Amino acid sequence: MNEIRVAVATLFVLSSLFPWTLFRLVWTNRSKPGATGLLVIIPSVSLYAFVSAMITLTTVPWLWFVVSNILVLSIASVTVGWLLTTAEHAGYINHPLRWLNGLGAVLLGEQLLAWTNGIHTSFYDPVGTVSLPARVAPNAGPLFMFHTVLVYLLLGLGVLICVVNAFDIHGIRRKQTLALLAGVFPPAGVNILWLAGLTPYNLTALGFVLSVFVLAWALFKADFFAVVPNGRKRAVRNIPDPMVVIDAGGKVVDSNPAARELVDAESGWKGVQTAEFFSPFDEQFAQFEDSTPVETDVSVTKDGTERHFDLKVSPLGETANENNGWVVLLRDITQVKEREQRLREFQMKTEEVLNKRERESICEAAIETVEDVLGISEACIHLYNRRQEALVPITASPAFERRFDSEQALDQGPESLLWEVYNEGEIRVLSDTDEIAQPFDDETVSIKSMLLVPLSTHGILSLSAAEPNAFDDRDQYFGQLLSTTVATSLDGTQREQGLEAVQDITRDAVTATTHDEMAESVLGRMPAALDLPLSAIWEYNKATNRLHPVASTGHADPLLDDMPVFKPGNSIAWDSFKQGETKLVSSVSDHPEAYNSETNLGSEILSPIGEFGLFAAGSTQEESFSENERQIIETLTTNLRTASRLTERRRDLRLLDQVLARVLRHNLRNDLTVIQGHAKQIQRNPQGDIEQHINSILHSSKKLAETASNAQVMRTVIKDRENTEQISLQRVIRWAVEEVTDEFPDATVQLQLEADPTVVAHPNIVTAVEQLVRNAVEHGSSSVSVSVYTTAHGPTVEVSDDGPGIPENEIEILEKHGESALEHGTGVGLWIVDRVAEYSNASVDFTVEDGTVVHLTFSNYLG
Repeated sequence: MNEIRVAVATLFVLSSLFPWTLFRLVWTNRSKPGATGLLVIIPSVSLYAFVSAMITLTTVPWLWFVVSNILVLSIASVTVGWLLTTAEHAGYINHPLRWLNGLGAVLLGEQLLAWTNGIHTSFYDPVGTVSLPARVAPNAGPLFMFHTVLVYLLLGLGVLICVVNAFDIHGIRRKQTLALLAGVFPPAGVNILWLAGLTPYNLTALGFVLSVFVLAWALFKADFFAVVPNGRKRAVRNIPDPMVVIDAGGKVVDSNPAARELVDAESGWKGVQTAEFFSPFDEQFAQFEDSTPVETDVSVTKDGTERHFDLKVSPLGETANENNGWVVLLRDITQVKEREQRLREFQMKTEEVLNKRERESICEAAIETVEDVLGISEACIHLYNRRQEALVPITASPAFERRFDSEQALDQGPESLLWEVYNEGEIRVLSDTDEIAQPFDDETVSIKSMLLVPLSTHGILSLSAAEPNAFDDRDQYFGQLLSTTVATSLDGTQREQGLEAVQDITRDAVTATTHDEMAESVLGRMPAALDLPLSAIWEYNKATNRLHPVASTGHADPLLDDMPVFKPGNSIAWDSFKQGETKLVSSVSDHPEAYNSETNLGSEILSPIGEFGLFAAGSTQEESFSENERQIIETLTTNLRTASRLTERRRDLRLLDQVLARVLRHNLRNDLTVIQGHAKQIQRNPQGDIEQHINSILHSSKKLAETASNAQVMRTVIKDRENTEQISLQRVIRWAVEEVTDEFPDATVQLQLEADPTVVAHPNIVTAVEQLVRNAVEHGSSSVSVSVYTTAHGPTVEVSDDGPGIPENEIEILEKHGESALEHGTGVGLWIVDRVAEYSNASVDFTVEDGTVVHLTFSNYLG
């Protein structure tokens, strides 16, 4: 026998012993991923090395047959162990024993076929040998080729698992996977050398022996798992929340100091049952005994302090059916629970704030919230007072009042720090002593920090403390919430009280007998009722197309000493009136349409009072008005529009009564006196010339009829003052001229109809135009002209004559609008013209020179 062959065989036998040196280590750590497969690999590699020694020396066919079958079993078992190691390590299988049983059945079937080869000759075909340089080898049959494919398939699957897993994971786990993959290279490399003819003997067994040590080193000895437990222990120890590890039997195997401190278990805790470990809080942790995943909140009281935890019990197994133990994590949520409790208390307190209906009570409830919920004892609220143009202290906590005497908590004007923060609208935390002393003009103030919280446009909440940096993010958060609540409540109160004040103001306004009286009544209430000390009212004059000042508040007089007259294109006020839109101007001087860019007014609200005029409220500060106030003022002016109409209606009805009384008294007395005088003359001398007396009586009777007719027309004009209709001006002219020419057939009236506009006018517009034409005819004109045309101001009716002109005392009707203008019983027709024009939103202009020219211009028309 060749000495080299003996030496090689001896080497194989000795190498078969080395894998067993690792068995105890692997068996001790058999619960770790990959250990099951390695426990299969160790005996298989040992057997493979021993059998390789025998097959190296064997030349007897029957012995070769036995050894060859054992060799097939060992190499197949090695590849099965390799697959189990890699698959379990990668997490693809959770029960390696089940897989071992399944693959073991395949190997058992393979061995059965190998040992019965004499029957079917499919594993070795035929049974015999072929000569190799160092030994005998079988002729491979079809089943042997299946064995070969199976071996390489299992080996390739294990390699593929390692490669895929290496791409999916990172860090220590990736290094471990690559180390496992390195275990393939020793046997593969040696086998390739032999197949290439570079070695006279197949030394693959030695490669497998080396591979076993590589795999064991990768799984247990390369610090991969040593680093992980050490890191895990450090992590568990440093976790601030209590953490406990429990095995499948319900015993505590690990815990961190936080958990042991919670249950007062400094020693003797390892291996105790869960119920015993958590015995101080057995009621809260009784659910552990169910051995089911748990996630809930628990509360524990220790040393008189209640702590709250988010309890989470998680299984250590890979699947729901596997139970390798449990991890108990108690995340401390005490601060969260306290914050939730504080939020609940805060919500209850804010509901009280929102339910208040007075500014003072709202502020008092807010201060109580600061004290009770935030635990801040020093607090004060300043609210903006537009009359003083300052932040005025409304209410303060007792501690705040004790720290600051009354002179220190004075009003905060536009130059103060509190006003600056209020104007910016952003929370500010103060920690500089000099900066803190400034708001209260006291350099010896003992507070070290302040939190200033603006209350929207209403004011500011001041919180103070004697400690530096006393206010954290939590205080700022709750301060912001409280600010929103207080501002919302103050908005509601301002709106409710504002609307109540508007109702009271309107109630007084509607009783006014004149527009001036209405304006004075309204403006007298503005400073106190709506905190609008700078207010004024303008009235629109159709004749001049201007807004003329009527009255202003006493506070506004110094700023509006010379109240402006607004006309088209010269102001924001005119735009607001003409557009019928309430305007809130935050910065008057910056507005391109401002009447005076150098005005002392910082901001203003302009609101039209319908067709009557305009209401304006101002402030010396920019951005002084809120949207809430804009809506309140808009409601007020809407009501004032109705009040102005009622005032006009009462004025017109009163005027009608006065006019009718004066006209009837004057005209009836005169005409009846004439009738009585002529009747007496007839009575005294019935045989005399009575025709003259009869004609006079008839003439006076006709005038009485005209007086009655005019009285009826005047009543109709007043009654229909709110009514309008669309009508063609040409039709109006034709009807009016036809009525006059029927009455005065000798009169000559020329028509010049250049346009045919449709206007929106009072139903008695025909009567008004008829009065103008009749006046022209009655005053002895030989030529009367009536024209219709369109100007830039609107459709116009022009009535002109060459007579002596309308008497001045009758034109006064258009200027006085009163019954005194009719003291001589004349001018009734022009009074009708004036009223119809007013109600038609039209203007009347008279020019008396060589004759009279009257222009009736309409502002409401179609097209």
